[in-house]
Amino acid sequence: MSYEEIFRYIGMVLCITASVYLYISGNKKIGALLLLSFVLQFQSALYMQLIGYPENTGECWAIVKDHYACLPWSWKLSIHAAQLSLYITALAIFMLAKENRK
Repeated sequence: MSYEEIFRYIGMVLCITASVYLYISGNKKIGALLLLSFVLQFQSALYMQLIGYPENTGECWAIVKDHYACLPWSWKLSIHAAQLSLYITALAIFMLAKENRK
């Protein structure tokens, strides 16, 4: 295991821990949103790492000239779930900021 992977997994554990702490400390909505957001983000990173890059995209790209169109649907779903996580994170941060203004 490389240092990059170790740092990535430590970061994932810290994000999950912070989300669970927020949830347990009484900020259930914000903690749940952040937890959902991080799970969506991490599933994409782990999925792509464990499954690996699809082998047939080079041939498809040579014909179609569109990298995204050549990806399998499972990759597209994983990518869009990770993109959705950014919006969920932003919502949770706005909710936390609004709560702290009170």
